[in-house]
Amino acid sequence: YSAALVNVEKDTGLQLFGGTRPGCWNSMIPANGLLTMQESSAGCTCSYSLRTTITLKHKPQKEPGEWTVFISDQPTLPVSHMAINLGAPGDRRAPDGKLWVEHPKVGGNSADAPVTIEPANAAPFRLHSSTIKGDGLKWVAASGLRGVKSVQLKLEKKGAHRLRLHFLEPDELPARARQFDIVINGQTVQRQFDITASAGAPRRAVVREFKVDATEGAIQIDLRPTTRNQPILSGIEWFPLP
Repeated sequence: YSAALVNVEKDTGLQLFGGTRPGCWNSMIPANGLLTMQESSAGCTCSYSLRTTITLKHKPQKEPGEWTVFISDQPTLPVSHMAINLGAPGDRRAPDGKLWVEHPKVGGNSADAPVTIEPANAAPFRLHSSTIKGDGLKWVAASGLRGVKSVQLKLEKKGAHRLRLHFLEPDELPARARQFDIVINGQTVQRQFDITASAGAPRRAVVREFKVDATEGAIQIDLRPTTRNQPILSGIEWFPLP
């Protein structure tokens, strides 16, 4: 009735490639690294929605697609060690075991991230991680929020913390086109931060790390633009220092 995909290395069953009629005869032709599915439903009484010829080409998956949702029925606030992936399509665990929680929620009923972002309607962006280069986890930098003005983190412990901010320029902007000051707990820690200049090119990830003395049990991050293009932020992680 339709074509199907099967992973021959893992027993995952069939994944139907529906909507396209391969024909009462086998019109799926593998040749020269391509699989062409010739349109065969025109004039037929079968109801198939895609009356077109389709060609499939192999594309290596450079990173495993392990997006999921880690549901927790226990209180999630406050936490001592957290990683937040802004604009992500779900939660994901890093190779070191660290859980990156999506924010805002789109993948499902995952754990609540102890973060407040202003404005609340900051626009998300999302790119394919295979197109990202640079520092840190590519799938963290591949998504983010545009126009972030402030971020407030709720902490479990007071005192010194290590804070990492993940950035990416998604819009192919040149150096000096997007600049902003990074202010943490009222102290300017970097002036006129330029993602493109710091990373070396657009769509390259860059990570900035700071030591923060959170005496009030919270971390306030302000991103203050010095150009007309608004600040962008991809990820946040923090943990207390001994």
